[in-house]
Amino acid sequence: MTCPECKKPFKPTGYNQKYCSLKCRRKVEDRKKTERNRAIPKEPRLCKFCNNSFTPKTYKIKYCSEGCRKKAFRKQQDASRKHIITKTTNIQTLCTCPKCEKSHLVDGRVDRARRIYCAECELTVNRYLRYAG
Repeated sequence: MTCPECKKPFKPTGYNQKYCSLKCRRKVEDRKKTERNRAIPKEPRLCKFCNNSFTPKTYKIKYCSEGCRKKAFRKQQDASRKHIITKTTNIQTLCTCPKCEKSHLVDGRVDRARRIYCAECELTVNRYLRYAG
């Protein structure tokens, strides 16, 4: 079998091996990648951050400049941080009372192994435990 890149004969080690070496395979992959980037029409686009029109160099570019890309990233990071802060300060867990099987909300995080009674049942359970001991 001959290598399609360098035209040297080689003996394949696997049933689907096309190239004689990793170097030849990478050359072909790189060439295909650059051809794909060149083939994409570089029509003007709108920047996702500032809405200015620009012509991208490759098909993946979304922002008109490095500055817009960084500002968009910072804005996204700030939004996710605010979400995390509000999410952790107002946590409520939905629990089911093991005695009467009613659902109720408990402030904070609750360990699944811990039994959380509703307000009515908690009074009776605490009284029972106090007098039982």
